[in-house]
Amino acid sequence: MGALCHRVPVLMSVDNECLLERSVTTKESIQDIIPLQIQQQISETNAAHARALRGQEQLVTELRKQILNINEDLIERQRNFSLREAELQSEITQAQEMNRSLMEENESYQMLLHEKSMNGEFMQTSIMKVHVTTKRGPEERREEHAQAISGLLGYVV
Repeated sequence: MGALCHRVPVLMSVDNECLLERSVTTKESIQDIIPLQIQQQISETNAAHARALRGQEQLVTELRKQILNINEDLIERQRNFSLREAELQSEITQAQEMNRSLMEENESYQMLLHEKSMNGEFMQTSIMKVHVTTKRGPEERREEHAQAISGLLGYVV
């Protein structure tokens, strides 16, 4: 801490009748004027303030470190969310393409079914015939239905 250099008025008596004011400018002179107990209190107060200041500086440093860590975590999470968002957008695009493709295929099947039913060919296929035998299992029925559909569509399964 720098030297304390204040001008302090000091009253001195001259011939016990008048007072003379003189300026004191040195640190030693001030220490002579201020009582020792007050000097100790000032020193203790200054030391306490210095300790409190160091503690606050440490707290500020710790908080800055926490902010940096939180910012790094936030950046990492934003990057992960951006990647996830891109993945989801890709999946949405694929699903929309698949949906569009299935809708087109469905329209084609509907048109073909309409044509076959208008020509009377649909009712003649085995898929629309009523099966009375119960000895066939689900796998056999699936195979029979697949063959009937392939016959409708004009290709072999």
